Amino acid sequence: MREAEYMLKNIHKITGFPVHCLSMDGDVLFSLGFQDDHNPFLTDTGLAGILLSRNRNTPYLEFEDGTILYGILPDPAARYIVIGPCFFGERDTFLQRSFADRHHVNPRGFSLPITSLGTVSSVLSIVCHLRTGRMLQESDLIFRHSLLEQSILVSAAVREELMDSTENDAQRMSYADESAMLRTVQEGDIESICAIQNSASATKYQSLMEESMGKTAKNRVKHFEYMVCTAIALFCRAAVAGGMDANNAYTLSDVFLQRLERCRTVMEMMELSYEAQLEYATHVRHILDRGSRSSHVEKAKSYISRHMNKAFTINDIAEAIGISRSYLIQIFSQDTGIGVMEYTRNLRIQAAADKLKYTNESISNIAAYLCFNSQSHFGAIFKKAMGMTPRQYREKHAIIALNEQR
Repeated sequence: MREAEYMLKNIHKITGFPVHCLSMDGDVLFSLGFQDDHNPFLTDTGLAGILLSRNRNTPYLEFEDGTILYGILPDPAARYIVIGPCFFGERDTFLQRSFADRHHVNPRGFSLPITSLGTVSSVLSIVCHLRTGRMLQESDLIFRHSLLEQSILVSAAVREELMDSTENDAQRMSYADESAMLRTVQEGDIESICAIQNSASATKYQSLMEESMGKTAKNRVKHFEYMVCTAIALFCRAAVAGGMDANNAYTLSDVFLQRLERCRTVMEMMELSYEAQLEYATHVRHILDRGSRSSHVEKAKSYISRHMNKAFTINDIAEAIGISRSYLIQIFSQDTGIGVMEYTRNLRIQAAADKLKYTNESISNIAAYLCFNSQSHFGAIFKKAMGMTPRQYREKHAIIALNEQR
């Protein structure tokens, strides 16, 4: 084990790739390259079983989502050595987020390294030679895909669906129409969105979703749910392309998807789709209207929203976004009408109010988590902002929320 650790430490130091030594049962014996809450082998106990179920004798390369690559070597000491996961080719923020969600990884600060097929093959060959004495050629490596059998089934299903679509003369939204719809978000074209929504009746829009966007499910309500889920994802990415902060865009997407889960009728889903398109376009419009100066303010707001549970100063924000402290104070006040730390305090008060309404977390823990000096300091600021103490706020609003659920 010590020899394997020594080798993997140096492989990691040279390449930057995550490296792991796993038992035959998939337990992590040694790992470098991730914090514990970023390590998919620790956060998802089923991952090792999927990767190691394929071959117990020959080194192989395994792909996930077609772009995330692992190099795997059955070790002579009844263990597995795993190189990766790494991005094969260019980094894809959406796939990285999907990877984190799928394997229950903490997305904050999580990142996969980028590599090439040849590099991982070479590293795996070196590791194989050091551990077994065998000199591998690239042709000796077995290429695996953990969803191979499912891919065969999917191909058959696609052929059957194509035949049905041809027989029924099914129509779909054209790529040009879809691109035009997404441009309204990317360009912050609120007027066009409102004009389209006002001119198209709900019945007409539902017909479009049913007849022009394929058949995603046999159940009609489920079909609309899938369509709106897809639309929200596309609006989110269009807004990021238009200049919206990615963290804020993805957070807004999470909020809309949580609301979609609570929709029970097609009409509720359609209204949510309208709202998502307009909301994302509105964010982009604000950014475009304020121009480059205010992009610094947006970056500052994003920094604040991502660090609400950490202590920081105005200097920390200014340094993170690359401007001076005095300039940040000036443009932030001009843009928002309040100071940086007052904005931070308001944001933390709102976050505290949400925690008081929707969680059972103690008031003292909420105060500490959101970086207030003490519970009494938190209580005084909260009462000044909200007109009641944290305890009074929780008693009033938690009861309302409970009644609404009933």
